[in-house]
Amino acid sequence: MPKQATQVILSEKEQEELRQIIRRHRSEQQIVLRAQIVLAAAQGSSNARIARDLRVNVDTARLWRDRWVALQGIELSSLSVAERLQDAPRPGAKPTFSEEQRCQIAALACEAPQQAGRPISQWTGREIADELKVRGIVSEISPRHAARRPEKRGLQPHRFRYWLTEVPDPKREEKIVEGCEVYASAPQRAKQGERTISLDELTGVQALERNILICRCSLAMCSDASLSTSDMEPCPGLSISMW
Repeated sequence: MPKQATQVILSEKEQEELRQIIRRHRSEQQIVLRAQIVLAAAQGSSNARIARDLRVNVDTARLWRDRWVALQGIELSSLSVAERLQDAPRPGAKPTFSEEQRCQIAALACEAPQQAGRPISQWTGREIADELKVRGIVSEISPRHAARRPEKRGLQPHRFRYWLTEVPDPKREEKIVEGCEVYASAPQRAKQGERTISLDELTGVQALERNILICRCSLAMCSDASLSTSDMEPCPGLSISMW
C-alpha cells in the first residue's frame, strides 16, 4: 500500500507570501516551482498529481512537501517563506586552515622579509610556506597554496612596499614642520608680493595657486630641467621652496 502524502496546512500569511513569490518577476524559477508545489499540496493534490501538472519528478514533489511541513514549526520571524524554499545547507569539505591561521598567513604576507631574518627583498610562495612552517602556524603547506592565500584577500606580498608605506626618516618631523610652515606662511608672503612654488613630487598636495608668475629666468632654466636651483637666476618676487 503506497504511503499517504503528508498533509500541508497553510496560514493566510503563508499562502499570500507564496503567491507573491510566484507572481514576482524577479523570483528564481526553481523557487517559483517549489512554491507551486507547496500550494498544490495545501489544496489536497497528491504527489503524483503535482508531478504531472508541474512536470516534475514525484520525488521532487514529495521532497518539498515534507520539507515544508518539517520547517513549519519555526516562526516566520525567524525563517521566512522564501528562506524555507532555499536549498538545504550542504556540509562540504572541512576547511584545511582555520580562520585564525588564514589571518596569520595574511599578516605574514604584510611583513617585510627582513623582519623574519630572510635576506630577500620580496616574498615568494616558497619563502612564505617555509616561514609558516618555521613559526608553527601550519604543519604543511605548498608554495603555490601559500602564494594564493594572500591573493584571495587582495594582498600582493611581492609588492609589500606600497606608496603609503612609511619609510623611516630621522628628519621626518623636521621636514613636516618646515613644509607646514612654508604652506602656512604662503598667503602672508603673497600679500608682500612673493610667490611660493612647490617642487616636490607629492601629487596629493594641492597647489595653493596655479597662476604662472612671469619673470626673467635664464635660458638654461627653461631648457634644462636637470640643473640645480643654483644655476637659476634669481627672480624678484619669486620664492622657491624645496624639501
